[in-house]
Amino acid sequence: MRDVSLRLRNRSRLPDRLLEIAVLTVVATWRAQYAWCAHEPGARDAGLSTDVIEAIRRGDAQPPFERDDERTVYALVRELQTTKRISSATYARAHELLGEELLIELVVTVGFYTMTALVLDAFEVAVPAGQAPPFPEPVAAQVPPSSAR
Repeated sequence: MRDVSLRLRNRSRLPDRLLEIAVLTVVATWRAQYAWCAHEPGARDAGLSTDVIEAIRRGDAQPPFERDDERTVYALVRELQTTKRISSATYARAHELLGEELLIELVVTVGFYTMTALVLDAFEVAVPAGQAPPFPEPVAAQVPPSSAR
């Protein structure tokens, strides 16, 4: 995981603003508290506005993006997270704006951060000391004990 993480963070050809849109969209979907806290400052440094960041955190359908590539990346990531597929129209728009190599890198980024968010959530990794959780904590599911052992 560390090797893939370093590759995506340090050698990605995706512009930082697009990378951070993708990451924040994934971690907002999973409500991964720690990952959001880790990536929000990088999103600001990459030039994303407070309004855009908050809209992503809330899961708004159309954050106030200024550029087509930002809207397209957000739409693709949300679609992939919710439907587990990329529609032909979304794929064509993303392919036209990003090209094949960056589109592949974007999908790999979504997969990696989905896995990361899942691991962080499963082990309830807390936000850094002194920071408020960006998402409400989920209500714990009551799973009935299994009688088959």
